[in-house]
Amino acid sequence: MAAYHNNNDTPVERAFRENIGSLTRFLRQFFNSPADVEDVLQETFLKVFEAEHATIISEPRAFLFKTAKNLSLNELSKRRTRRTEALADIDLLTVLISESNGYDSQPELKTAVEKRLALAWELVDQMSPRVREVFILRKVHGLKQREIAEWLGIAESTVEKHIAKGLELISASDLN
Repeated sequence: MAAYHNNNDTPVERAFRENIGSLTRFLRQFFNSPADVEDVLQETFLKVFEAEHATIISEPRAFLFKTAKNLSLNELSKRRTRRTEALADIDLLTVLISESNGYDSQPELKTAVEKRLALAWELVDQMSPRVREVFILRKVHGLKQREIAEWLGIAESTVEKHIAKGLELISASDLN
């Protein structure tokens, strides 16, 4: 964000401009990615700018930091929820695989489970090559995200995004 001075700045705009460095450092305690810091920084400015037009903000600097903290905590909470939901979807495939192996004495149940498993593998085949590779390393081979990142030489956040894409495809199906 460009640093410039305009005499027509509102108190929030002035506080934002004067504190952008310390606000950026503050946000780094929540996020490793510069892109995440920048996103929350921009969202913070928008929120406080909107709030300033709806109410009087007596302490703009404090309001900036409080808003940045709340937005950061909300984003981190959303990410934890998405990871939890993703793990539940991964567990569904694990259950299907073990169920397939456990119904040898009940052919009708084994057939139903194998149909669901076949559908799951069809969905995996529809994934892009890299997403499929990451998804299989995580799901079939049970590697942790960190291990997959090291193995493939990609960022752990990229591994997480690939897994999320794969899970999105699986979740959108009628596999459940």
